[in-house]
Amino acid sequence: MNKQTHHLEVALLLADMKDVQDVSAVFRQAGVIPHFYEDLKTFWRDVTVKVPTLCVVDVRKMSEGDLVFKNHPMIAKNTFPVAFVYSNETSPLLYSTYEIFNLGLLNTSLNFKGQVKSLLWRVNKELNLENKIRSLEYSETKVQRQLGVLDTAFVDLKERRYYDERLKEVCGDFERAKLNGSDFFDACEKVFSGMKEVAEFSYLELSHNGQKLVSPKSFVKKFRMIPSLWLGKACPEGIEYFAQKMASEVTVETLGSDLMQLQIRGTGDLPEKLIFIRTETEEFLNSFNWSFLEIFLCGIYGYFKIRNHQAMDSSRFVGPWELFSVLDSYLYGKTAGQNLEIDKDITLIDVDFSLMVEVIKSKPHIRFHWKNFIYDFVSRLEGHTKVDFRVSCIGVDHLALVVEKRIGEAFFKNLKGFVERFSYWRYFEESELILTKEMIPLVKMVPLSSSAYLRLLDGYSVFIGESQKKHEELPTLQMDVKVPALKSNFKPLELQ
Repeated sequence: MNKQTHHLEVALLLADMKDVQDVSAVFRQAGVIPHFYEDLKTFWRDVTVKVPTLCVVDVRKMSEGDLVFKNHPMIAKNTFPVAFVYSNETSPLLYSTYEIFNLGLLNTSLNFKGQVKSLLWRVNKELNLENKIRSLEYSETKVQRQLGVLDTAFVDLKERRYYDERLKEVCGDFERAKLNGSDFFDACEKVFSGMKEVAEFSYLELSHNGQKLVSPKSFVKKFRMIPSLWLGKACPEGIEYFAQKMASEVTVETLGSDLMQLQIRGTGDLPEKLIFIRTETEEFLNSFNWSFLEIFLCGIYGYFKIRNHQAMDSSRFVGPWELFSVLDSYLYGKTAGQNLEIDKDITLIDVDFSLMVEVIKSKPHIRFHWKNFIYDFVSRLEGHTKVDFRVSCIGVDHLALVVEKRIGEAFFKNLKGFVERFSYWRYFEESELILTKEMIPLVKMVPLSSSAYLRLLDGYSVFIGESQKKHEELPTLQMDVKVPALKSNFKPLELQ
């Protein structure tokens, strides 16, 4: 019992000194030296500061002046370790203990030793239970803490998985846009405008001379056009750091802060395009894997550069003399020894750049990048239509396109949509001065006849001074040529 009770602290509040001596003697045998109090006031004060392991209170000490034992705060909480002492004469006072949680009663009329031993057994049992409860509470707290860590880790994992899946979806959208888009900006325009998390985005690239950062023209609601930025010097290798900083400052003023900047690189170290994105929420801005998307977009950009380069293969271009020989072979038949590049049933379409050429002529002080224009026009047309066609440049104001007859109508419709969306102003040195000019070319189907095409060219490409000759609809060409040896069932085409 000594091993179990040596740490106990016992407080006695008894009315009879003989009871104090008898009870104290029993506790001393158990290795416990109790502390004796004569009045309730002192007892109340000390046990409020530090609660003993056990309090033994005489039922005759249940009140003193204004103090009532049962009103002690710990009594109300049922956490006060108390046993009551009574005698046969004071047993009627036990009624005052009925509403108080206690560990037992000690009768002074009986031997204290057995009663105290039983009381200490209950106290030790109570202490063991309390220790187990505290241990369980500690274990529960530890488990709860571990569960909290696991729950946080699970939420983080779930969030990462969501953003990983979202990244896959966005990359998949770019893959589809890559196959169906005409150029890199067209792919970005389609994907970013369709992302619910993107509030606005902007796009900047170097001008053809590398002296300005320009923003493409777009009618997408989420796209914000940035004014052209003069850099003060040419950047032939890519967008240098000072230009990147300038672009960031201007874009922040336009779109606001908390933007994500994506640097799109080609084969060099410096970026060739800058994309700025403002998201709907800060959470998406901070959680989405922008670094991976930036690397992925560099690959998409490289794909468009390679595809556009391949689209300008010399085998795609046919000289005007060759083209007119092909047209005559459909009307008169092949000549002896004639080996033509084009030998299938075809549709001939003319693209008239006269309006654009007139703007170029009216702005002699503004440089126009001829080679870049025709390069991008043909390559992006190939990417837009996904059709194998041949090109013949009839001067700089007419472009002849030859495509297989079976897909001619579909190609013609796609071409008309393409020329309406193409950014012609981008190829002028001071593009902001050209934005309002009307330069959409006219697109016409042409009968397979050299004379018919020459008449169309004569009616649509003649300029007198600074004024353009009025565009007149070319009348339907009626062809009444009898060629018995011609095998194909040729029917003259009416101009659309």
